[in-house]
Amino acid sequence: MRDLYVLETSTDDGLTIRTGPHTIAAAMTVVDVYLAGSHWRHRYLPLTLGTQAERHWTATIDKRPALKADFFVALRRAIMADPEHDGLESAYVTGMLAHVDPHRPMQMWHGDEECRLGECGHRDRDADGACKGMDPADLICTACTAIIDSNTEFGPWYGPHVVWPCPVISSAATQYKVQVMA
Repeated sequence: MRDLYVLETSTDDGLTIRTGPHTIAAAMTVVDVYLAGSHWRHRYLPLTLGTQAERHWTATIDKRPALKADFFVALRRAIMADPEHDGLESAYVTGMLAHVDPHRPMQMWHGDEECRLGECGHRDRDADGACKGMDPADLICTACTAIIDSNTEFGPWYGPHVVWPCPVISSAATQYKVQVMA
């Protein structure tokens, strides 16, 4: 497998975009074609090693949302580093990445509608502005759970919930030896 990089581009006003993973040749082509004539600055960042991302993911009990992102980094890196396939040049690897990626967790909540909409008048809110009257419920898989937009004031309707980690994530994590912390 070739060395992979994240291409980070930024503007003077602080807008930053990261894309990848790219081989260095593909990243340089993006710079030449799209960025060279504009005012974007760029740099190449090495991918986080799978072992480092996995250690960060499994070494803590803290349930910060960033940890779920670290899990996906570790899982994607393990899929790309599969010794039986040739990284991103393998149709199997790109297929696995495309199949696993949509299975993201989404936190469901219990509470009054006013608390959910921020119209409750409670003053005890956390740092993110969420009302303390809301209690976390299930963590569901966004790809496996039917989410139907009703186009009404009542918002989307959620079909039978599939709890995250779903069977797709569980089997991929088991196959690639990445530990899932739900």
